[in-house]
Amino acid sequence: MGLSSWVFWLFWSWPGLIFVTALTALYVWRIRLNGTWARRGIPHKDPSLLFGNENDFFLKKVSFFDYFKRLYWEMPDESVSGFIQITTPILLVRDVELIKEITVKKFDCFANHVFSEIPEVDKIFGKGLFTMVDQKWRVTRNMLSPAFTGLKMRTMFKLMNDCAENTANSISEKLVGGMYMCEVKDLFNRYCNDTIATTIFGVEVNSIKDLENEFFLMGKQLTTLSTSLASNIKGLLVFMIPKIFPLLGLNLLDIEATNYFIKLVKDTIQYRIDNQIVRPDMINMYIESQKEDNKSEDKVIDNEYVVKTNNDEAISKKWDLDEFVAQCVLFFFAGFETAANWFMLMAYELAINPEVQEKLLAEIDEVKNELGDKPVTFEKLQSMKYFECVIQESLRKWPVNVANDRRCTKDCTLYDSKGKAHHFKEGDFINLPSIGIQRDSRYFEDPEKFLPERWSTENKEKINPYTLLTFGIGPRMCIGNRYVMMEGKCVFFSLLSRFRIERCDKTQESIQFKKGGFNIIVEDGVWLNFKRRN
Repeated sequence: MGLSSWVFWLFWSWPGLIFVTALTALYVWRIRLNGTWARRGIPHKDPSLLFGNENDFFLKKVSFFDYFKRLYWEMPDESVSGFIQITTPILLVRDVELIKEITVKKFDCFANHVFSEIPEVDKIFGKGLFTMVDQKWRVTRNMLSPAFTGLKMRTMFKLMNDCAENTANSISEKLVGGMYMCEVKDLFNRYCNDTIATTIFGVEVNSIKDLENEFFLMGKQLTTLSTSLASNIKGLLVFMIPKIFPLLGLNLLDIEATNYFIKLVKDTIQYRIDNQIVRPDMINMYIESQKEDNKSEDKVIDNEYVVKTNNDEAISKKWDLDEFVAQCVLFFFAGFETAANWFMLMAYELAINPEVQEKLLAEIDEVKNELGDKPVTFEKLQSMKYFECVIQESLRKWPVNVANDRRCTKDCTLYDSKGKAHHFKEGDFINLPSIGIQRDSRYFEDPEKFLPERWSTENKEKINPYTLLTFGIGPRMCIGNRYVMMEGKCVFFSLLSRFRIERCDKTQESIQFKKGGFNIIVEDGVWLNFKRRN
């Protein structure tokens, strides 16, 4: 063999051999990964080589919402089944008794979320309450809880109700012949933006009138997880190799928007301190927490939060400014899109179920007659029984948080409602599919129908509380659930006091979600009419 042949062989064959070896190793690894549930004897659907059981989602054949719905119904009679989410084996739990065990009774074995301990993917993400684990989560949760008590909701109520009234006023100004047609997702995005701006960030904006205000535009930029190829690749990397983010200089959330909100919070805090301004919002809560004369049960001394654990051991926790800023930004990220999606879908249900809307209008009118010229109060909204039923039913039928998750931190054996044992191992990822359970006829009669009466005083006792998972259950239940519920009551009371919500020519017969991407986006939007009431 001549020199040129040797050079050709060395140059082409070795790289080729390395490539084939690497490809073979990757194939063997993937085959072994895909066999995870078969080796453990857990029912499952065969995953593909490319994206496991998520091929259709990543190839944009199914929406994020419908993907989780499909997962649930693939094996509806199995209390627990397995699937592969890209490269992560996950256990899907359908049995309500197991859900109760995981979220409450055996919480110490399932205290953390799947998406945790990954600060590498974002400059603030790892500091968020959702991603925190174990004692760090417990202490931070205790620190944030005072901001979301019933008492705090009362103090924030006027700020939020003012935003709701601004929304109704803007529609009144746009009526033509007593009617105004709009795409309601954008309307509710702007309302949510303004409520979060005033109650969390301590700034006042009116996104209904000032359509291009910077706070709203940056909020959209922060929260939009688009269906683009780049966004999908980021989604893959989060689950597969999150530590690559700092190596490549990537950020999960938009860096420009993130920096904008970080600077806004810090500047607002400094301005408030310098000018001794007090408002009933989260910024004020942070400022008050720094005072040495704080008299609350959990005392703040020299910027240090002291919390007592179950065994009365005192643990000190610095109420770090950067961590507080992270909570504000991530609260915006969590609340901006999800709340607006819920309000959009509730408005749609009221439009296509006019008999439900008429009953709600009657209750609203009764309350307004009782109030006379006085504005609605927090207590009045809380006392409205049919209103509460409508809200609960909208949350049941349209859980915008389509699935909850947990990570198993200790080996344990749990028993389902039939007495069958299920063995969970440390490191197992758990999926609790709210969209499946909340539309399962075993738990809700006529689950596809919008029936607020199922939540009446005489009927709701028949409902297993562990079948409503929209905000989660147990100690890791969404900390902002009271906030979002009040946000919804304020805006719908204001809107329905003045308008009926009706179908228009653009209203879909049934909701169709956009395929691909991690946002819940309705194809062509949800268009409705607001008709002035006589």
